[in-house]
Amino acid sequence: MRNVIILSLVMVVGVLSAAEVTFTNGGGDNDWHNPANWSGGAVPCVRDNVTIPEGYDCQVTGGHGFAQTNSFTNNGNLTLPNGGDVTACGGDLTNNGSINIGSGGDDGSFNTYFNFINNGSIEGGSSVTINVEGTLNNNGSIHAGYGSSGEGGNILCNAGFLNNQGTIQGGDAIATAQDGGRVDVNTFGDFNNDGTIVGGNGSTDGNGGIVHIKMRNMRNTGGVSSGYSDGGWRASLFPVAADVYFIGDSICIDTGDSSLDGGTFHIRGRKLIFQNIDIYAGLTGENAIEIYTIAGGSADFSGTHTNSALFAVAGGIDIYSDDVIAPTEGMDYICSPSPTIHASDASIIDGNISAWNEFEFAGNSGNVKVFMQNLSTSAKVMYYDISSSKGWLTATSGSTPSHAPFEFDSVLAGFTIPPSTADSIIDTVTAILSIEPSFTETTSCIIHCMGDSAAVYVLDNNSLPSCLTVQAFPNPFNSSISITTPADAMIEIYDITGSRVWGIGSITVNDAASPYTLNPIPCSFIWQPDETIASGLYLVRATTEDGSTVTKRIFYIR
Repeated sequence: MRNVIILSLVMVVGVLSAAEVTFTNGGGDNDWHNPANWSGGAVPCVRDNVTIPEGYDCQVTGGHGFAQTNSFTNNGNLTLPNGGDVTACGGDLTNNGSINIGSGGDDGSFNTYFNFINNGSIEGGSSVTINVEGTLNNNGSIHAGYGSSGEGGNILCNAGFLNNQGTIQGGDAIATAQDGGRVDVNTFGDFNNDGTIVGGNGSTDGNGGIVHIKMRNMRNTGGVSSGYSDGGWRASLFPVAADVYFIGDSICIDTGDSSLDGGTFHIRGRKLIFQNIDIYAGLTGENAIEIYTIAGGSADFSGTHTNSALFAVAGGIDIYSDDVIAPTEGMDYICSPSPTIHASDASIIDGNISAWNEFEFAGNSGNVKVFMQNLSTSAKVMYYDISSSKGWLTATSGSTPSHAPFEFDSVLAGFTIPPSTADSIIDTVTAILSIEPSFTETTSCIIHCMGDSAAVYVLDNNSLPSCLTVQAFPNPFNSSISITTPADAMIEIYDITGSRVWGIGSITVNDAASPYTLNPIPCSFIWQPDETIASGLYLVRATTEDGSTVTKRIFYIR
């Protein structure tokens, strides 16, 4: 059974204010659901910012439903013995302590519309899924456990931006003929790896865990290794590593004395820079190394490298690029064996699709966000088909315009949770991406009902009317975005620090630091950020004449 901690935000300015709630264990049983264990004598609700202090153990026990809070900071030890979800919709999710997830069939997920900062440890689970619409900063460790058949647990990270200075590791298999856990990383912006990413090890006659990293831009100064198999599917290379994939628009490999190791190491992009590989076999393919750039792209090896910095054990080193920039010492010096240079290959068809979990109250409507990326080596049209098992989501299908390699697109699929649906009921969404007949990829997410909103909190006369919505497309965007708001609303855009970056409407705002006047606007407009606006998560806030306010998260990727 799954336990769910839902840390959700009601974005109604001036209606609800978050209270600070601390775990005290006053009831003495370490149970999240015991009111006596919390300051104020009540289990946290939708209005609360929750903290588990250092030195405290808190356990989310089975059969007690789920908790709703605004934001969450764990400085102690949180245990999810039967798996569960930790979701922060109203602020950052921060782990400075330890989070332990039961293995053997239980999974854990961590979801936030803002940022997830992990300075501690996350351990266990048949799978660990992290959905972060802002930035995931991992300075600690994320290590999956094992599944019900003894297979290694998988890790999936979906993030707007990801900075890894810690460890992300798939789970090791514990039973014969089981595979190690794979690690999948999908970022819509920049991915910086200065830490370690490792696939789980397989057991005898099992496979090691694949590492698959798909991003917009990547700078890698850390170590990345697939999992190994103990005997594995190719005993002639005992033990055998699984494959590693780096796929994105711009990739810079500056590993220094760190190592990159996989079965076949695949690197694919538009602009590839191999800056510094300072150790022998610093980039190793146990089988082979395959490097691809698109037509017009480049593979730049002009950095500082040691002899045989790129090393293929059993096969060759193949470079498919129209512009290979060799180091002073020559390609034969840094590659072992000598590489084979080919023209760029436009025939590869590949893509990526991801969908985000949504949490909403019974009777309310919302949108599931589905992101797609063309990872082919030529321009492609992407086709999508989105549906749900219970039918809460309106089935949606269609196609995107033709997108150049590594470009993104997104789709909003509307849903409505039936009135009186009980809390913790979920509807599973399936999203299918097709690129020509030869490529299909499927992903899934959930729509999670948080029960009856009237039973959780009561809004005053400024409650949001059901028609007050903000829509934005495409989202993420990289040059301009179309925003639709209520007529004559006052529109402001803020960064995640709360600083206003843009505004238009018809009221004077008394901001002591920077007063400004807003003038009326139509329902739809185009925002084109100037050169001072950095990539990241932004909030669009619309305020109507009666004071009602609604917000929308948008992602800008330069």
